[in-house]
Amino acid sequence: MTFYPKSFSHFIRDFLLIDEKIFREEYRDKKFKYNLSTNFLNKFKKLTKKNIQDLLFSNIVEDRDLRIVKDGDRLNTSELPKKQRIRTYSLLEKFHNNYSIILYNAHKYCEDLAIFAHYLSCHIFGEVYINLYLSPPGSTALSPHFDTHEVFAIQLYGNKRWFLYDQYNKPLINSFQPNLKNIEWKELIEMFEGSTLFIPRGLVHSAVTLENLSIHMTISIYPPQKIDLCKSSLLINSNLNEELRDLYDFDNQPNFEIKLPRPGEEEFKKILFYLPTPVSQGLSNNENLVSPTSSLSIFEKAITKNSQEFIDIKLTLTHESIYFLEFDDYYMVFDYKSKVSLPKSLRNSDSKSYDELIKFLKKQDSSNSLNLSIKSKKILLKFIRKMILARILEESN
Repeated sequence: MTFYPKSFSHFIRDFLLIDEKIFREEYRDKKFKYNLSTNFLNKFKKLTKKNIQDLLFSNIVEDRDLRIVKDGDRLNTSELPKKQRIRTYSLLEKFHNNYSIILYNAHKYCEDLAIFAHYLSCHIFGEVYINLYLSPPGSTALSPHFDTHEVFAIQLYGNKRWFLYDQYNKPLINSFQPNLKNIEWKELIEMFEGSTLFIPRGLVHSAVTLENLSIHMTISIYPPQKIDLCKSSLLINSNLNEELRDLYDFDNQPNFEIKLPRPGEEEFKKILFYLPTPVSQGLSNNENLVSPTSSLSIFEKAITKNSQEFIDIKLTLTHESIYFLEFDDYYMVFDYKSKVSLPKSLRNSDSKSYDELIKFLKKQDSSNSLNLSIKSKKILLKFIRKMILARILEESN
């Protein structure tokens, strides 16, 4: 069964073995967190050494997602052979010459990682990228640097020595990263199989393999920043307040103040709804990797064939970070990846089922599931199908 985090708290507990509150108060944007051993590795049992190596050497990997690096120098991957056997020999030759093979966006090519990244991105309401690193013994891939996003590293095979430097910045996500020279490391971390390490954005780091080859994975997360929330809030308010529209005119300088609502408030959900969500790098062509529940076909056939008058279904929410908003003529159910509208006019065809569904989506009771019996010809069933395809709902047995 594929593992995916039920919430961001769930991910933090499994990965760092601490409570989310402690993570936010003591570590996020402050300092690193290291765990010698966790059970996180057991959640990805399909990531065997052979499967990872086969994936890294595969000719299905796009050139832009592959890096061949040694001591900060990067080779041109577009010149790699396309035929699988010759490509494998070529990459192995470079590996034996002390080059590390790095697969960026590994979730584009592995279904388990795609599902994991999909749900984690919904929980943080931001992008998640997963990279895989295969490094030969005694090698250094990247020179000392810092990332503008948060990095969660896990050692999959072998061991690796990490250096954390006495230099820390708090950069904006995706901001410019300068070259770093003549800096001294402050902390030394030994990573073994199953070890995990959280590196806050802006903390300078580097790593070197020891006597054996090393395979590690990084989970990079890009949560929304306050500046993003302010932009979204400004967009909402400028549609309501004509004065704020002068912000788009360089000749006018209106006075205004942005007060962000607290998470959980209705206004905060609106800000999330209007938050521009960036398109993942090439991931849009690989979304089919995250398959909807296979049981969808059970009542999908009933819709198309009308083989039965009523369809009994049991629905559950796929994860905790699903939001619900009410507008004049429709409801909107959404998470970071998907938005599905439910017209209020649907209630005219089946008021009982519609009301039960709305109550369930609003999370107004403590029930974890919803049992419905709907006429197969009702259009409401097709909207439920939309939410299953959008991975907001799933049908359970």
